[in-house]
Amino acid sequence: MVQTFDDCLYLLDGRLKQLTSFNVNVYSIDSFSTIVQNTDMLPNLKCFSLKSFFKFQQYEQIPSLIRRMPYLEHLTLYLCIKGQNRIIDGTCVQDDILVYMPQLHSFTFYISTYIDSGDLRHNISRQHIQQTLIDIGQQNATTIVNRLSRSVVECSIFSLPFAFDYFGSLGSSTFSNIIFNYVT
Repeated sequence: MVQTFDDCLYLLDGRLKQLTSFNVNVYSIDSFSTIVQNTDMLPNLKCFSLKSFFKFQQYEQIPSLIRRMPYLEHLTLYLCIKGQNRIIDGTCVQDDILVYMPQLHSFTFYISTYIDSGDLRHNISRQHIQQTLIDIGQQNATTIVNRLSRSVVECSIFSLPFAFDYFGSLGSSTFSNIIFNYVT
């Protein structure tokens, strides 16, 4: 566990050139003590896991980091994103991350977006978001859309089977045919 995303970036600053696997839980992605400008590639990294259980706004920092890992074979993400004017769906994941990962064999993820419903140009459709996952080859994934309040909508996309021990807001969703083996 590291305190800030900067701590994660410092650990991946190129000093650990032989690093092949890196698993990190980040307490706060939004807390920046300094700006780390390292853009060196991490060609030996084959397995990367990034989990942050607290909502954060700096989503663009995640694809920027992952793009430095072109030879990843296994990627795990647990992200809770707020303050965006778009839902992070399959199309975003493909365009922001997967297109840069030609060697990727395994992608385990839970990505939850919290958005002000006033920012939505149209109604969020679970079926539409599910189709974006299918379109990028993520047939073993699903979508849950929750209206948490009059003004906040949460959209979660995640791989199946669910591999994490924490699930964000349950809201009023139904979980037909979804098994949560690890959630307590």
